[in-house]
Amino acid sequence: MSSVSLSGLRKEWVLGVAFATTALFLLFGKTWLADLSNPLWFTLMLVWLFAVIMGSAFAIVHHAESLAARLGEPLGTLVLTLAVIGIEVMMISAVMLTGESKPALARDAMFGVVMIVLNGMIGVSLLLGGLRHHEQDYNLRGANSFLSLIVSLTVLGMVLPNFTEASPGPTLSAFQSIFMVVMSIAIYGVFLVIQNWRHRDFFIKPAIGEAIAANESKPRRDALAGLPCNVAFDVPAAGRGACGGDCAAHRSWDRSSPCAYSFGWVPSGGAHSVS
Repeated sequence: MSSVSLSGLRKEWVLGVAFATTALFLLFGKTWLADLSNPLWFTLMLVWLFAVIMGSAFAIVHHAESLAARLGEPLGTLVLTLAVIGIEVMMISAVMLTGESKPALARDAMFGVVMIVLNGMIGVSLLLGGLRHHEQDYNLRGANSFLSLIVSLTVLGMVLPNFTEASPGPTLSAFQSIFMVVMSIAIYGVFLVIQNWRHRDFFIKPAIGEAIAANESKPRRDALAGLPCNVAFDVPAAGRGACGGDCAAHRSWDRSSPCAYSFGWVPSGGAHSVS
């Protein structure tokens, strides 16, 4: 095995720890977690599992971010989204499938995720970005598309059950649950089509600010670049009215030069004219 492969495996030590932890808890988990009355044992189990879960989550996001950087926008955003959603679904499913029945756990957890992302993470990102970059570029149409998707799915899955009467409590009947699943998949499918095919430019970093800055500086550069041409043009043009453009001064003017073309000198049958 080459040194490059060994160095790559050393960087993935978190993956080895995660596999080892999974194997150990599959073999001895029931015994280790049967009695957690001892504070030291409970702290050890808690710290161990929490550290492995957090390390694995950060490792997954790191690899997803590297892959997203290679793919570019907007496919990179989709890769990151699927990676994060996969982690959330596995963690929520693991909690729901163990212990007592918790039918409302998934909904409450997603409520917490929506509040943390929309209020906490976006707010912190805007604050830190403003402190570092002062002005930040963003694609307004892409942001509106994301918000439309999030609001629609949030209302459909978390708010609508509070107003249905087909089943007791804030729940959905079997038909309503199937309808919600189908509509959620359809809405997200339409969003993926918009994001990756129909309107890819909505989800790409805009270059409007750079174009405006370039356009603002262009007249100044053009004026400075044309200054030598203005001086050179004034000499032969000063006597054009007296000689009709057929004197030595005008013939000495190189009308095939870039300066001549910038002032509208166009070749026409061996002669030149001013537009």
